[in-house]
Amino acid sequence: MKQITLWVVILLGCISINAQNIELSFENPQVTNDGMNDFYEVDVMITSDAAYSQGSGQFFLDYNATAFGTLVNGAGGITYERPDTSILGGQTTVEAAPGVIIPLGSHYNSFFVNDATTSKVSFIWQQNGSGGMIGTNIPANTPTALVHVKIQFLDGASAVSPDLCFDATNPFDDQFFTACGPFDPLVGFTFVNADCINEAGSQILNYTPDCSGSTLPVLVCTGGTTTYTIAGGWDNGTPDATMTAVIAEDYSTATMGLGDINACELTIDAMATFTVTDGNFINIQNDITVNGTLTVDHQGSVVQVEE
Repeated sequence: MKQITLWVVILLGCISINAQNIELSFENPQVTNDGMNDFYEVDVMITSDAAYSQGSGQFFLDYNATAFGTLVNGAGGITYERPDTSILGGQTTVEAAPGVIIPLGSHYNSFFVNDATTSKVSFIWQQNGSGGMIGTNIPANTPTALVHVKIQFLDGASAVSPDLCFDATNPFDDQFFTACGPFDPLVGFTFVNADCINEAGSQILNYTPDCSGSTLPVLVCTGGTTTYTIAGGWDNGTPDATMTAVIAEDYSTATMGLGDINACELTIDAMATFTVTDGNFINIQNDITVNGTLTVDHQGSVVQVEE
């Protein structure tokens, strides 16, 4: 990893030191399911005490290997998604005609993921567009989405705490830089690349990690209870993530008109059998109480978000 860090510094050329303070944090943690696998997803946010234009950077994440396994990048278990609304998804656009928006080029490129240790992964990017084209994209004292992280759980481990946290210890800190020039704003339809040799940005040394936002929230079941019987179906409507679902009689996710279940809590009554068939799932936010029988076929999936 020291070689990667040196690569960033060398590429940026001569740099100055910036005295501003930045903080990395997490927002919107959740467990998702694609029908086959469970994932932990969270937004990485950046906050600064002074507005500036973001340049190249790198951060390191420690994670719980019990939840995700080791060497998650090598195993293909982690992705860094860059929505248009995130800093690293930004690009320069022009309005060629009213309502006609033309993208000229991405602000950042050379995205690279690396397993730093068996339970630490890094994410690095380079500045593509010039500082003048990027503009001030980190406002002062306002958390702003940097990138979205998605990590695949090991089979059956979605209830294990992710324990995701930024590493801010040497040599894993101080990898953020303000944007390189040219600093003149975009003129016409010309995309201007960053010149980090002749118009270098500044290294930001004051970096604080806040990992509290990575914890999955405990949802309170506020939507009431709905009970399933063969004759009556759901007596209070199909359950959702705010409701408690009670299985009073036999239920199969493969039966016509039934299917997957998303609920806040699930209770299977005595004498009732609940079967999750191949290709189907149940996604329960809190408790799963089995007084009867829960059967999960080979390719069925049971997700319990909270332990």
